[in-house]
Amino acid sequence: MVANRISGEDAKQSFELFSRHEPPFLAEIGGEIRPALFEDRPRANIQETFNKFYNCVVQYDLVDQWTVKDGPFDFDYSWLAPRHPAPAVKTWADRHFRQIWGVSVDDFRILNA
Repeated sequence: MVANRISGEDAKQSFELFSRHEPPFLAEIGGEIRPALFEDRPRANIQETFNKFYNCVVQYDLVDQWTVKDGPFDFDYSWLAPRHPAPAVKTWADRHFRQIWGVSVDDFRILNA
C-alpha cells in the first residue's frame, strides 16, 4: 500500500487496520523481547499479559526438558531476557515452576541410564 502512496480516508483506514493487528510483543535491537505499548490499553494490563505469556512459554520448555530430554535443566532464555544474568533467570523460572508443580528444579536427581 505504501508503494501506491495512499492518502486521505484510505490512509486512515489502512492505519486503523494495521493498528488492530500490531504484534503484542516486539524484539528490541539488542534482542530483548518487550511488550508493545498501546495508547488505548492500560500499561499494567499489557505488562501482565506479557509476563503471563512468557512465563507459560518458559514453563512449557521446562516441562519439555523434564519429560523428554536427558540431562540437567537448561535455563538459557537469553532470547527472552539477554540483559538478565542466567542465575536471575533460573531463580525466576524455578519460582514459577515450584508454584505450579510443588517442587524445585533443583530437587531432581539425574539418574544414569
